[in-house]
Amino acid sequence: MELPLGRTVTAESVEHLHRRATTIRERWDRSRIEQGIRAARARAPKLMFVLEQATEVLDAMADAQTGQTRRSTSTSFADRVLPAEVQIWREAYRVADEGHAMDQFGAVYAAAGEFAGLVF
Repeated sequence: MELPLGRTVTAESVEHLHRRATTIRERWDRSRIEQGIRAARARAPKLMFVLEQATEVLDAMADAQTGQTRRSTSTSFADRVLPAEVQIWREAYRVADEGHAMDQFGAVYAAAGEFAGLVF
């Protein structure tokens, strides 16, 4: 999938996306949030691609950081849980892919939409 300006989804860009989503949510940028939600409800291919790739990158990052610990049977439940960021992006992608984009993930959709060139 060709994204604007030859952008690719990398660990660095995903970290930026998550920070951007946090900023959008904190500033309650309703215009961007609504655009992101509309794109997610329409299952815009570029947005879905960014969400999917970001989720895969976050999964890989979490696995690289704590994968061995999480897989150990002697590890407590609290140490086996995926980081909140991974869960948020994974769930945002899952519900959008099922056609049920949720307002609660509006900032995530907005940040991903900006990256994909769909939200201005």
